[in-house]
Amino acid sequence: MGQILIIEDDLKLASIYNLNLHMYIGSVIIEMTSFDSAKDFINDQSAIDLIVCKDYMKKEGSAKALFSHLKNSDIKIPFIIMGTQHEIEDKDQRNLHLIESPVDIKALVSTAGKLLDIKAKDMMELKLPELIPIKISYFALISISPCDIYHQITDPNGNQKFVKQFVSDYQFDRVSLNKLRNKKITELYILADYRLEFTDSLTSKVVTELNSNDLTQVQRLEKSEQTFDAISDMVIDTDGFNFNANKLTTACLNSVKKVVQDAGKLEDLLNDLMDAQNSYRFQHTQVLLYVAHQVIGLMEWGTAEQQDKMSFVAFFHDITLSTDEEVLAETEQALEDPKFTAEDIKKISSHASQAAQLVQSYERAPIGADTIIKQHHGSRNGIGFPKNAPNDLSPLAIVFIVAEEFTRQYLKNFRGEVSFKKIVSEIKNTYRKSQYQKVIAALTKVEW
Repeated sequence: MGQILIIEDDLKLASIYNLNLHMYIGSVIIEMTSFDSAKDFINDQSAIDLIVCKDYMKKEGSAKALFSHLKNSDIKIPFIIMGTQHEIEDKDQRNLHLIESPVDIKALVSTAGKLLDIKAKDMMELKLPELIPIKISYFALISISPCDIYHQITDPNGNQKFVKQFVSDYQFDRVSLNKLRNKKITELYILADYRLEFTDSLTSKVVTELNSNDLTQVQRLEKSEQTFDAISDMVIDTDGFNFNANKLTTACLNSVKKVVQDAGKLEDLLNDLMDAQNSYRFQHTQVLLYVAHQVIGLMEWGTAEQQDKMSFVAFFHDITLSTDEEVLAETEQALEDPKFTAEDIKKISSHASQAAQLVQSYERAPIGADTIIKQHHGSRNGIGFPKNAPNDLSPLAIVFIVAEEFTRQYLKNFRGEVSFKKIVSEIKNTYRKSQYQKVIAALTKVEW
């Protein structure tokens, strides 16, 4: 059935194109993430029967340049552009086919079939059950699988295949999911017909559990982290909050706030976090929420409403970061570590700005929370890690910056000889401006 070249830098979207084109058309699929690499590949290959291309890539601009290259080189390969930001004015080119929405999979498959002369009858014979990707973090929230679950593999000939990983009613546990994570598997697949049933049952189950008063503190921390991870994946994948993400967020926020209410001293909270085997990423969020809550309560202008707002900010400030290493990178110097790719550096540097944009679509976001999130590393635009945080940021952003620095120092020294006086002294020396010193004065009054 020929070869289809997909040019798309969104790997998740590329995988959906790949999956559907392979299932319905039966073609061999080749994926590339840039116009330049694709251009070189096309020049060297004569067996490409169809190109499916993103309309615009931030680093390289419009697909127009690649299309012009094909035209000037007299390469007559049918060319599908997904999206409207292609900047091509002459849309009546014989080999050019435009699809307005990048996620209109039905139009993509239909157009590709016509261009490759695949008849509807042939497509029906090729058609396999439609599978959709689901992040592993979602499976951590369910105890029993509601349907069969599949894993994507590549056979020795380079073809994508799906094998059944878990049968319906399989009982999930942390060990089985961690084995998959250790193999760098981030997604599993379910039949599309089960998608609504899967997400709705997952949401209902998690909300009921988090709202329960029967959970121990350790159980609540375990379930809260699993939900936190799923929310992170959910809002990033959909670029905002859908119905289920809203419900999960409300339940999880109430849960982590209940942890603070039920916690004794900070050391008790850390011991519970250790018993729950929480990641540093979640420990950082939960401890920061605790610290910010305490400090706001001691500010002369602090209110319960502001404590709730700071809880929201603590919950979401690093929501676009997915690993402990990313959360630990809080300086420009840390980003020089060779383990970080250029893409990692961009993601970490802009995470405050990206998180601020995401929370604007949450239906219950407190007024001004997005500004605090954007400024939480001392940058007004949410990009980078300034060495000297300015004095004219939002007052709550200044509280948050101090509380986060205390959290970072505390987690760094926990299990050792933690000296609260020493931590506070270092923070005083780091943040010398008047507005920060007022917050640090409140910090010294907290009974840890």
